[in-house]
Amino acid sequence: MLTLGTVLLFGGKHYYPVVRAQFPDGVTLTFIEQPWGDAGACKEENDKAVAAIRARCAQCTFELVSCPQKLEAAWEDAINRRPIKIYVVHTETQRILIEATSGTAQQICIGMAQQITQQKKQRGQCVLPYRSPS
Repeated sequence: MLTLGTVLLFGGKHYYPVVRAQFPDGVTLTFIEQPWGDAGACKEENDKAVAAIRARCAQCTFELVSCPQKLEAAWEDAINRRPIKIYVVHTETQRILIEATSGTAQQICIGMAQQITQQKKQRGQCVLPYRSPS
């Protein structure tokens, strides 16, 4: 929150740490952090995220590791706490987008949110996908 406030208050460039990991079971998780004001700090944050994922999943592949200055529209919605078309775990500093079959995505979302909250560093919340009116 402090990082976001600083970026908005002082303007300038901002860089979003984004890591998109493909897991062996076909699940894809996209981790999007609040923006950083420095490209080097953003890269360091991504390096830490990749290392943490690799430590738990040696078979995981990374489809994207970047620090864009502008996010895709759905990602921007997720960062701004608006529901999108997939399950998303919200924390104070991060969004985790979950791509998997519907039942699996829901289980992962609920489980991750609970785990994050239990660690007592941040509060995790599973946000259900937006359903367009039929």
